Amino acid sequence: MTLSPALSADAQSLAPGDIVVLFDIDTTPLGGSDVWYLCAGTINGAMPAWRGHTYTPFPLEASGFEWAGRGALPKPKLTVGNVAGLLLPAVIQYNDLVGARVTRWKTLVKYLDGQPNADPNSCFIPDIYFIDRKSQQTESLIEFELAAALDQQGVMLPRRQLIRDNCSETYRRWNGTAFVYGTCPYAGAAKFTSKDASTTDPAADQCSKRLTGCQARFGAANELPFSGFPGISKTR
Repeated sequence: MTLSPALSADAQSLAPGDIVVLFDIDTTPLGGSDVWYLCAGTINGAMPAWRGHTYTPFPLEASGFEWAGRGALPKPKLTVGNVAGLLLPAVIQYNDLVGARVTRWKTLVKYLDGQPNADPNSCFIPDIYFIDRKSQQTESLIEFELAAALDQQGVMLPRRQLIRDNCSETYRRWNGTAFVYGTCPYAGAAKFTSKDASTTDPAADQCSKRLTGCQARFGAANELPFSGFPGISKTR
């Protein structure tokens, strides 16, 4: 993932603007359907929204995301306030949330939804980790230790099933008034049906999940975020 031209210019500016940090905690790797969108506070008294998701202010603190040039991979910690025990049901249901995916997004306030310069593509490279263990739990907080995908206890390779012709990213969906974005980075104006046919109807904008769908949106000559493995084939 590369920085957008606008954000690249901001990063070199002496006054790039205020940075906002947002967190997605996704239970779908555990077989769940819940995704929590959290942040540490409000922006100008309002809950920030970005990529079609509204982020709920929550008492949380994250540390240890810095990478070194050598040595072990970082083991960040995410401390979340256990306000009125709101997290306890999920912690119990999903075995301490071990294996849940945590994505830390960093963007500028001016790129949030509703801003004049709103842009779902303008963000710094996201930090993607998985909860490795629950390291502390009290009446007031729960602390999780995170690990990179290849640095989790008991992880065996290959981590996922290798599928040649199917992309595993979640494509955006039309909610009647705007697009709600998933993990696929496409945010362009062009729309295509599930058969890769061009359309002007946003409700019909669905990805075929094949390489041709990626090529239609990003261009066949460009680098594609396709998460399938088109280079593999059956053993002959």
